[in-house]
Amino acid sequence: MPPNNLPYNNDLSVDILAGIFKDTTNSYKLYWFYAVIQIVKKEAKQEISIDEIIAKMIASAWYTINYFHISFGKLDQLAKVVNTIREETELEENANVEVVQTKILNALKTSQKVRKDFNPLKRYVPYRLLSPFFRNELRGQKDKDKNQIITDLSRGALASNIAPVYSFSDDNKRIIIHSVWLEYLRKNIALVESFCLWNLVAFLQKRNPNLPNIGEKLFAPPANRDLSKAHKFWNIVFEDHAVESIYTKQALRKENISIDHFVPWSYVTHDLLWNLVPVEKAVNSSKGNNLPDMDRYFQGFAKLQYLAVQTVASKRTNLLEDYSMLFRENTNEITRMNEQTFSKRLYQEVAPLVQIAANAGFGSGWTFSTHKLRD
Repeated sequence: MPPNNLPYNNDLSVDILAGIFKDTTNSYKLYWFYAVIQIVKKEAKQEISIDEIIAKMIASAWYTINYFHISFGKLDQLAKVVNTIREETELEENANVEVVQTKILNALKTSQKVRKDFNPLKRYVPYRLLSPFFRNELRGQKDKDKNQIITDLSRGALASNIAPVYSFSDDNKRIIIHSVWLEYLRKNIALVESFCLWNLVAFLQKRNPNLPNIGEKLFAPPANRDLSKAHKFWNIVFEDHAVESIYTKQALRKENISIDHFVPWSYVTHDLLWNLVPVEKAVNSSKGNNLPDMDRYFQGFAKLQYLAVQTVASKRTNLLEDYSMLFRENTNEITRMNEQTFSKRLYQEVAPLVQIAANAGFGSGWTFSTHKLRD
């Protein structure tokens, strides 16, 4: 089944639900429904606090906005609330999703600014998601009256063929998922979740056309990344050459290095060898997710990459596949390049990534001072 379709059900207006996500101009519909799905998936409960859902929305968007610097659009209310939460709670950009959600719920009780920024989401999101179920009834109505109309209609629309996904509790603090929809969601949870994610990726890709691997940046990065190939690659280089750090010009010992992503992993979200170099652990920690000063460091980066390719080519040609994909050349053509040509080709690939990442909000022009180095 294509990911942009939902499983058919003869007793439910699935087409109306699917239509909610077409031509979406703000992220809130996608994250709201995804949050509902996640709560149903985990707890299968029928009544859910609106505060809990919005906290889940923000927690789900936390990494996407703070760690991966993906734009939601200048007017997006969800992004605005995420930024407020970070300021008010001093949560780290890579905070655990469950921690974020807990902090948000606590901040709602203690921070007037958080409550103020929450209000637009609470005022519109829960109700307007249901508006397609009542198009005829809402036609011509004043905007200020629509929430109450949607609330009343949702409570009365119990005929299964027109029932919206949920209605509201008497105090409007909780949604109550209609039993027919709850059964549908439980039965098709994996497909409905995939539908949400497919639409979310499409929404974000449209607003970030030059960012790679949007799908990899929706939530927290993997806890463990596999850099074994990179260590194997650079161990071969260390066997034949004295290797210096491109940032400090100090000699490196292979048993005491970190592998640095020249363009930060949180932007490229891959571990391809052409973007990796060995550095001191303290340097790697200091650099973090910042972009290096290209004028200061690119020449050394390219020189070390060229040395590595020439060295590895004579022993393990199969490790050069990443470079073949980057340059769109076979390994023989790559190894025949002189250093100047190799450096020029590498610059043509790396420099645009650095610029686009800087435009997306990654810190640029990073340099390392020797006094920062720790033994």
